[in-house]
Amino acid sequence: MPIVPPTAPAFVTLKVADLVKHPDLKPVLAQLAKQPDALVGASELLGVSPLELDRVTMFWPRLGRDGSDPILVVTTVEPFNEARVLKALQARPVFGADERVPAAGPGGREALEPLFHRLDRGPFATLLLTDERTLVFLPGRGAADVTVLTFLSAHLKKGAKGPLTDALAAAGTHTFAACVYLPPLFREFDGRIEPELAPYTALLGTRTAVLAGNLSQGAKLSLALTFDDATAAKRAAPVLEEGLASLAVGAEKMAGTMRDSRRPLDKAAAPLLSALAAGMKAATVKADGATAVAVAKVDFGSATSKALGDLLQAVQSRRAAEQRMHNLKLIGLALHNYHGSNLRLPTNVYGPKGELLLSWRVQLLPYLEQDALYRQFKLDEPWDSENNKKLIEKMPKVFQAPDREHAHGETFYQGFVQRENAAPLKGIAGRPWLRDGEKQGWSLAAIPDGTSNTLAVVEAGKGVVWTKPDDLPFGGTVPALGEKGWERTPALLFDGSVLLLPTTLKPEMFWPRVTIDGGEVLPDLDDERGTLFGQRPAPSVKLPVKMPAEPPKAMPTKELEPLPLPKKVGERGTRESLAVKVAALQAQERAAALLKEATARLRERLEKSGAGQVEIERVEAVYVEALARLEAVQRELTAAVEALKAAQEKAPQK
Repeated sequence: MPIVPPTAPAFVTLKVADLVKHPDLKPVLAQLAKQPDALVGASELLGVSPLELDRVTMFWPRLGRDGSDPILVVTTVEPFNEARVLKALQARPVFGADERVPAAGPGGREALEPLFHRLDRGPFATLLLTDERTLVFLPGRGAADVTVLTFLSAHLKKGAKGPLTDALAAAGTHTFAACVYLPPLFREFDGRIEPELAPYTALLGTRTAVLAGNLSQGAKLSLALTFDDATAAKRAAPVLEEGLASLAVGAEKMAGTMRDSRRPLDKAAAPLLSALAAGMKAATVKADGATAVAVAKVDFGSATSKALGDLLQAVQSRRAAEQRMHNLKLIGLALHNYHGSNLRLPTNVYGPKGELLLSWRVQLLPYLEQDALYRQFKLDEPWDSENNKKLIEKMPKVFQAPDREHAHGETFYQGFVQRENAAPLKGIAGRPWLRDGEKQGWSLAAIPDGTSNTLAVVEAGKGVVWTKPDDLPFGGTVPALGEKGWERTPALLFDGSVLLLPTTLKPEMFWPRVTIDGGEVLPDLDDERGTLFGQRPAPSVKLPVKMPAEPPKAMPTKELEPLPLPKKVGERGTRESLAVKVAALQAQERAAALLKEATARLRERLEKSGAGQVEIERVEAVYVEALARLEAVQRELTAAVEALKAAQEKAPQK
């Protein structure tokens, strides 16, 4: 591994080609052949497919408090396609200090060879193409300059050696190797040892730790701890044996928990952890000079096969989850566009006698680039009429939840509806945005609970025909949400944001999130917004920091200035001028609401981090001003909406 400097204090390397060739992994490779898109994420990160990899190595040029970020080295089995790599990474060539292509010199055209490439996404910032089979990724945050300079310094030193020089030379012969020089890390303890680690203090004299394994040699793992002398190694050997036994017990317990987890990534890693625990339990330990060596036989072959198979399934599920979230975002955008055109939210379609005909989802079609499909519906006929029934099979993909089985033409994306003559909920005030018999939709500005606190659409447990005016009933037991076994389901709020809603909320915690006018103080679920399935556990429910409506240091706010109207509007109070005013006020409302929510969250973070009182009061003052501004805009917007409704009810003006 010539890229890794001999003075590197830590590195980890994996020969991917050994895994690909292992007979136990043939079923996984067959599965990959059927699901090539499962490797898209890895290709976007590394620029090449995992099946093209020979070895992946990560090393740290420096450890400790003044340490550096890691550098990643990727080598491929065959020469890689440079254009394809740069395209996958969206890399930008850098030719000089100003990153521009150099001008041609007097002697003719200069060679347009970039110095390196910039990466605008991912954990690394710079890409070096050192040869036709090697990619080097340099960090881009933290101590990035220290990393690069340390890396260059190590390579410029002639005959430089480090504590891991011999281990580095041997690492290329192993399927897996991880090595670290420990004194810089032990210095971070500053003499503090946790009580549970007290029995293992003999291991604190370790100078280097080298973990290595080979699939081709019976999947053996060896851990070698090097000390200053043979006496220290002899003393440490039984301590190491006891430590591995304790780790084995803890690893097996954790593997059991992961096997029972509903999170796909946990389930995928459980076989590997269980195999490692079995190997540590049966490990043999002995002292060999100044080194304590532990050797374990680990059945990584079959465990890796199962883990990778489960991981592929998890990757597919994650990609499907991302698409579900995207679908809800598109539905949210359509709701807002419908509202912008009609000054109200859509409702189900009713007949002249109040009979239910079609779903609100049909009303959104023109705002989902489905205007042609919308024109095929007969809006004065029910969803199962001879004409409309033929259109069920034409359900747009935006209403289809990927990777979930459902009947043809059924959708899981549903709102909440209060049935006619439904009894009031005990202890729950308010109503949902849909109500049987209500032909006039609500205005977003008229949602007292706030658009960021109110659920619009969720992915339900059972599907319904997408054109049928059928949604989740409001009240009573919380309906089934998401697929069976899910801990969270995608949900859309009226402000257009998408979150993962816990599926186990009790009615008294769930229904206040559905009501548009309940006036409840909701527990904070902001931490779950945008989180993909299985990435983190549901947080313990806690009340957010409440900010006083009228704190003692409130800053005075300016009165709203009259909104400018287009020059072509000569008469005030016309429908055109009122529509312009409503649209402008809605924009101001959104801006004020965003500022209010952002400053509220910032104040909470400042308090948790122990920031100074002056800084907290400054943020609080901005919050109070945003709150007052929002209330003033909402008052004027309500009056403008009422005036516009009154103007629309009159005869058309000439």
